[in-house]
Amino acid sequence: MAALSANNKLTNRDGVQFSDPVKAGVHIYEGAMVGLDASGYLAPAATAGISVMRGFAMQEVDNTGGADGDLTCLLRKGVGHVAQTGLARTDIETLVSVTDDATVGGSAALKAGTLVDLDAAGAWVRID
Repeated sequence: MAALSANNKLTNRDGVQFSDPVKAGVHIYEGAMVGLDASGYLAPAATAGISVMRGFAMQEVDNTGGADGDLTCLLRKGVGHVAQTGLARTDIETLVSVTDDATVGGSAALKAGTLVDLDAAGAWVRID
């Protein structure tokens, strides 16, 4: 594409809400932490092969009987509240690991995101 020589109406987005194709054979529940596999398909965060965290599912999607990409799931990046195991206030502003699609803590290789706060009910995690 050549450099502009006239005004160009910019198309943009807020960069926090996306709709991704869902991996075959998975069921994503609303509120789950979700990530992408090596082929770019979305699945619950603790699913084998997930290597990139993507955000929090904003809807339930059941693709257990479908092929890769048959369905899409609306998701949102940002701060969400999940359960936690073994975290302390001294862990705030550090990367925390995925335990399952609704829990952070432990020492798994897949990092959920940055712990931004803890309260009596769980952890506030930022997924960028």
